[in-house]
Amino acid sequence: MNNDLEAPKLRLKWVYLSWVGMAFSSLIIGMIAAVVQGPPEPVVTKLGISNFSIFAIVLYSFGSTIAVMILFYLLKRQRMNLAAIGFRGKLTYQGMLLSILGLVVAFILYPVIEAALSPIGIPMFWRGGASSALRLSTLPDMALILAFAVLLGPIAEEIIFRGYILNALSRQTKKLIAAYIWSALIFASAHLFVGPGTIIFIFFWSFIPSFLFLRFRNLYPGIIMHILNNFITYVAFPLWWLD
Repeated sequence: MNNDLEAPKLRLKWVYLSWVGMAFSSLIIGMIAAVVQGPPEPVVTKLGISNFSIFAIVLYSFGSTIAVMILFYLLKRQRMNLAAIGFRGKLTYQGMLLSILGLVVAFILYPVIEAALSPIGIPMFWRGGASSALRLSTLPDMALILAFAVLLGPIAEEIIFRGYILNALSRQTKKLIAAYIWSALIFASAHLFVGPGTIIFIFFWSFIPSFLFLRFRNLYPGIIMHILNNFITYVAFPLWWLD
């Protein structure tokens, strides 16, 4: 696996971008709660969004997109182009095949982790009865999930966490496994609002797009895998298996 990813000037001084999505969503939700002096869920319902979790996903994805815009600006100031974070080459047949294989591994991984944590009382989600799959009850629900959870969110996360964080880490450590672990920890920490078991799952899940990024030295296989993963989780599963 080649560790010679372009951009020798890429450093971890912008690591704060990892938590912009979480900070942005927390800020907006907190502001709404402060204005109405109560839970924000009724406000979200009035916007035509049937599930508060959808609203939280939209905020997180929007915040992550803001982080990407900041990263692009910072790269430009350092006279680095987008090739520095993995926008190079093209998606090959091998890359597509491994993306699909990674997707299969990801969906095998979840029940394995859930089964391992259940006997010791660690729930997958903070709120009892929560589900990673959302019921899409309205057209706004579907539109928001497709735009933010399936497209913007995965692309933004792959740029920040693999194109930047993993890329920079892989240049600053002699042991590649350390780059995998640290980038996985940072990625998992950006999802603290989901739940303890899911955080553990996300930690191990992130090794898959990390492998794809370092294997092909571009973002495209990881982006494809991430988009397919979120489409199945947030669209296909709620529409076909929960109904």
